[in-house]
Amino acid sequence: MTTPTPRFDRVVSLGCSCQPAYQIRRLLNVEEAQIFDWVITEDRGVVHLIENGTRDFLVRDDLRWIDGAMRSLRYGTRFLHEFPDEGSLEARFDAHSERFAALGERWRALMEADERVLFVRKHAWDDDPQATAETLRDALRAAGPRLDFTLLYLTPPDQFDPSWRTEGIEHRAVRQPEPYTWKGDDTVWETLLRDAGALS
Repeated sequence: MTTPTPRFDRVVSLGCSCQPAYQIRRLLNVEEAQIFDWVITEDRGVVHLIENGTRDFLVRDDLRWIDGAMRSLRYGTRFLHEFPDEGSLEARFDAHSERFAALGERWRALMEADERVLFVRKHAWDDDPQATAETLRDALRAAGPRLDFTLLYLTPPDQFDPSWRTEGIEHRAVRQPEPYTWKGDDTVWETLLRDAGALS
């Protein structure tokens, strides 16, 4: 009996929250961290970071404590785990800077690879999910021209358009559990990743 070839060599979270990374790890036994795993990213911010190779992902002078979280002024990224309070920036910056620099190197190596990758992104707050997803797909194509990838783009049910078909993108609705939990609905995620070809 022959074993079917997996559709993807790697499944990588692009945020916008910790939920995709958590579910990818849970369902696929992924242990290697990626740079967008455990931060909150805005739709346009993640595109700009991909365009510049994540080289200015964490810059000390760019960080401000806003609305209860340390944020990047340039990209809107929220660092909830790295800096739990306003006074933690100086105490923790150097260690996290080294970690994000290493994750940035890992990201750039992925962009130079010729692997089959499923990128998973939950839509954040932009008004037009389709245009946002297409912009993200185009940024990934430019950054990783040798990659054979699919973008699994997830929107809330009230923003889901079942008629939308775009090359290189699988658009799905993702229902959140009630009451909400940051981990998401395990059953929903299992179906999402199986339908996308990441689970057998």
